[in-house]
Amino acid sequence: MNSKLTPEAVLASFEREGCVVLGALDAVRAPASSSARADAVMLPHVRSERLVWLKGADWRPASTPAADRVGLELRVASDAPGWCSVWDSREQPLHGLVASPEQVVDDPARRDLLYLDMRSAERALIGTERHSGLGLLFANATLTAFAFGVPHEVPAIAAITLDLEALTEGVDDAWLIGQMRERVEQESPWAAALAVGLFGRLRHESDGRRDAIIQMLLRGEEDGIEARAGQWARTLAPEQLDGLSELASEEVDLLYDVLGGFERELEDEEREWDRGSAVNTFVGLLHRRDELACVLWILGAAGRQLDSAHALEFVDACGERLFGALRSWIEGSDEQLERAGLYDPLAWWGIG
Repeated sequence: MNSKLTPEAVLASFEREGCVVLGALDAVRAPASSSARADAVMLPHVRSERLVWLKGADWRPASTPAADRVGLELRVASDAPGWCSVWDSREQPLHGLVASPEQVVDDPARRDLLYLDMRSAERALIGTERHSGLGLLFANATLTAFAFGVPHEVPAIAAITLDLEALTEGVDDAWLIGQMRERVEQESPWAAALAVGLFGRLRHESDGRRDAIIQMLLRGEEDGIEARAGQWARTLAPEQLDGLSELASEEVDLLYDVLGGFERELEDEEREWDRGSAVNTFVGLLHRRDELACVLWILGAAGRQLDSAHALEFVDACGERLFGALRSWIEGSDEQLERAGLYDPLAWWGIG
């Protein structure tokens, strides 16, 4: 083992490989075991034999904010110093980004779990499909962890055109048209899809329009205004839909990280919270979730499904817990969130 391999040197090497360190170094601690099985790690380097032993090892959860920050759980083998395991509670596949093949023992039945032998390789990066992960350093019998992110390019999407006047012709909803115009002026594909998703989801009809719609439906006719958003979504090219889907998955991952971090901060009993600041932060997250719903509406209208639908379930579970805890703090009205609640009573971010 190279005793001169310092945490700073390892961090520098990771950064040269394109990783951005998030937060401070975190010394890993776990409950000690009353027994030691040093001979257990002397098994031959045959994956099947090592895996059998590893599944029966005495794994202890490690207390490490670094792993929490990126949604991973780190455990150490109390009966075999230098061994640790990493798994993703969202069941996302894990990747050993910087690790020698013999350092990692993977379980073919568990893509979300990796076992690592830190005694010889001394360092490893374990990443997920969320462009983030956990860095590990084992030096001088001490395991150190830190969170890292990998910068990545935003997918390039061909320009998406939107004729706002044509789409909203005959619509008497000043709030909606104002919100759509703000998005269109941003001149981005995401904002254009968001604007049309708002039109499809949160449009309010006047009493006169409702009566006219009912009469059309009774005659078996289609409401042309109602159909406009879906028709627009189906005009998008496959590569434009691919780009929007990738951006939507990125937003799911960001919401997962931000909501999870916000929840952990709220659970910190030693932290004194400014109620106004906390509410403003959370309401902003509610708006982001509703805007994501608008883009998902567009994808759905075009016959596409979100690749990270499973991850979105975790986002919504976390958000629902937070909403239950903070709902009484939210005062005043919010037009977008109130409309979201009317459109979908099951939307946890809607205010009814």
